[in-house]
Amino acid sequence: MKVVTDSPLIRKERAANLELLLARAPGARRIRELAAAYGVTEPRFKPVEDALLPNCILCELCVRVCEQLGHSALNTVGRGDRKRIGLPFNKPSDACVGCGSCHAVCPTGCILMRDTPTTRTIWGQTFDFVLCKECGAPVITKKHRDFAVATKGLPEDYYDVCESCKQTSASRRFASVAW
Repeated sequence: MKVVTDSPLIRKERAANLELLLARAPGARRIRELAAAYGVTEPRFKPVEDALLPNCILCELCVRVCEQLGHSALNTVGRGDRKRIGLPFNKPSDACVGCGSCHAVCPTGCILMRDTPTTRTIWGQTFDFVLCKECGAPVITKKHRDFAVATKGLPEDYYDVCESCKQTSASRRFASVAW
């Protein structure tokens, strides 16, 4: 078997796919960069104007990561050209714990998340952070901590200290051991 991953025909097909993605997500930097690399500057197709999430390419990575983590707070809404990513019934979901995984996996950056030193806002909800008892840095949202403690069997104080302080503390303990 001979597998060809780069040929004039393949480049033409990639350019056509990027044209479609560019029509759906004209403001996505990475899509524009890829399209430009294949010679596509403007899509021939009408841009999607009524998108629930502007620049969403409907890859559904956010839905899959949310489901894999056990939250299932996101889903697809509608079918065909009316398909969108969103919350069930377009209302804030009790299943969302504010973990931010959907934001992290989004290739176009269309899922908005805003962190302050004490809160995180995502999907129209604001979550309070658990703050590190040593340095005061945000560790995890309280709702996410409660979910993890209930489903993973972790002790309640597991998230009292951030990973950086845990590593620093472990280094100090390791250094104090006499060899």
